[in-house]
Amino acid sequence: MKAEKVVLETKKAKKSRTTKRPETVRSQEKNREVVEKTEAIARKSNVKKRALEIYHQLQQLGLKPFFDGATIDLHRERPSIVFFPKTETIVEVENGQLLDFLKGQGREVQRILIDAQFPSNAEVLSEISKAGIEIYLLKRTTTLSAFRKSLENKHKLTIPKNDYNDAILLAFVKPKFWKQVDWRYIECWNYMALWRDADKEFRRFDNRIKTYPKLRQDEDVMSQFEEVQVRRENAAIRFIQVVQSFYPEVGDLFQRLGIEKDPVAKAYCCEIILEMQGYRFKWFLKKAGIGFPLPMLLKSRQGRKVYIYDKRLRHALHQLTLKVYHLSLHDDADKRKIPKKMFKLVKRIWNWWRRQRMTGDGRVGEALGVAGPSQKERVQNALRPARTGPLRKQGNSRKRRHLPRSQTPGRQVTSATTC
Repeated sequence: MKAEKVVLETKKAKKSRTTKRPETVRSQEKNREVVEKTEAIARKSNVKKRALEIYHQLQQLGLKPFFDGATIDLHRERPSIVFFPKTETIVEVENGQLLDFLKGQGREVQRILIDAQFPSNAEVLSEISKAGIEIYLLKRTTTLSAFRKSLENKHKLTIPKNDYNDAILLAFVKPKFWKQVDWRYIECWNYMALWRDADKEFRRFDNRIKTYPKLRQDEDVMSQFEEVQVRRENAAIRFIQVVQSFYPEVGDLFQRLGIEKDPVAKAYCCEIILEMQGYRFKWFLKKAGIGFPLPMLLKSRQGRKVYIYDKRLRHALHQLTLKVYHLSLHDDADKRKIPKKMFKLVKRIWNWWRRQRMTGDGRVGEALGVAGPSQKERVQNALRPARTGPLRKQGNSRKRRHLPRSQTPGRQVTSATTC
């Protein structure tokens, strides 16, 4: 009897478990969701508090925020983090609501600073620029990581990498690392990315055929290669059309360089012009890796410091130099000319670009999307003391006036007098 009772009880327990299981599972899942949400909110609040603590620690170290607008750690798939240095507030904005949020702030947000530009956030940046908000980008994507290393080495302050800390560190980046862009530049930049992809595909295919010449005998391979060539030319033509639609004065540069009939050369030239925006001449040379010996530009495994430069920009300058000056890589004499000719070409393009920025009244305007010096900077330049020293060191091309020689005793000098 006892055994039968135990069996009946176990059967009832199983039935009760099977009948109550769906309700208990749902309630457990809801509880888990609630717990996860509360934990996520607690984590975000802790991260925000820690980020504001880091902001105050940097101010105590003597650092000051240089950017007076809003710094944004922009993302497309996850929410963006917006930081206001004036009010010391951090806001998390959902996807697709950033423009409405910035418009709702009114006059408090006149300009924004973003760490990097990617194809995924180009559309959002273009809409923000059309709304009348100034957009600034970092010239290098490695600026924040270098800033973290400097803080760790100088002040022994380690800052973990997350979206909140990145938005706060952007406020302390110096103005020399910014560059201002507008919606015209962003539209051209999108087509430049497409042109670069097509050119990269063509170079890969071309190098593969050069390393294995037997591929030229294959008709299917050569037909694919011709298709790649056509895609490259179409991408170059479309890129040039977009650039000339916003900057029609670029056509004058094409004629000066003698490349008005070569779409590939014109695409390389448009690349260089877009990359010049926001740079001084010396900084642009460093960005392109011009003026540095080859061992510094190559990667080293010995742990020494290697100069960081833009390989794609250097490639565009190299190819455009070959086309403008009709140089060949198979000639040793032409190879030795390439570095000097690259510098000469960059100087020619820079001088033309600088003249295009000058308006009729002599002031630097908004041509090519880059603003000139403000009134305060022009006054400072006017009040700057004149340089002293030899004329050659000052950069003056005028010849020196030679004083008359001292006459030796006993020597007479006749001078003609006019009445």
